[in-house]
Amino acid sequence: MKVTGSAKPERVWVRYIEDGNAVVRLRDNIAELADDVVDGQAVNLRYEYDEVEVTIADREKLTEYVMKNFATLFAYGLEQMNRPKEKSKDERIAELELERAVSKEEVKALQDMVIMLTFM
Repeated sequence: MKVTGSAKPERVWVRYIEDGNAVVRLRDNIAELADDVVDGQAVNLRYEYDEVEVTIADREKLTEYVMKNFATLFAYGLEQMNRPKEKSKDERIAELELERAVSKEEVKALQDMVIMLTFM
């Protein structure tokens, strides 16, 4: 994902570690942009870069591992971003309840048709 920010980003940022997993943001193609330069100073300085977030197993020398495998992890992060987001438990339950409600309505409609046909 293309990101723009005013602070110069680190190429690797370990956001947090929990339950033996590390959530890591990776930034690539970091470019410094400015609208203009006045008296040698950049005006409206900002940074634009590609960013992905990956969850990997925590390990000793985590940052060193990430830097060594940066390209592979970045590609994995891009792949994960392009996958459809997995539905939450609540979303799946709501879908099943809706399907069940539709089925009940269909059953009622069929029962009404049977009743109508028996009186013909």
